[in-house]
Amino acid sequence: MVPAHRFAYELEYGPVPAETFVDHHRLCPKRCVRSEHLRTATMKQNIENAIALRSTNSSGVRGVWLDKKTGRWQAQVTHHGKRYWAGSHAELRDAEEAVVLKRNELFTHNDIDRGR
Repeated sequence: MVPAHRFAYELEYGPVPAETFVDHHRLCPKRCVRSEHLRTATMKQNIENAIALRSTNSSGVRGVWLDKKTGRWQAQVTHHGKRYWAGSHAELRDAEEAVVLKRNELFTHNDIDRGR
């Protein structure tokens, strides 16, 4: 048994290379099996393309949280296990813009941010 999207990819393009996964393009629903919406990606690239927020996220924006002491929005991106600071912001929209810019600088597969 293999997932349907992996089967669809292999049917069209052949075996998935070792150490890679089948990833969905940004606008593609995760249940999609259209081969033109699929690509191979490393674990790191697959995570970069993730849309889901952590269960502990309260801002609604990946990489942004409210510092309750200062009342300011903190922005940070993690890449290859290293944290990259994207600033402290008075407005949530400014913090969101900062993490999007930082992810676009560091990531190769963050389609969701590149489509803004």
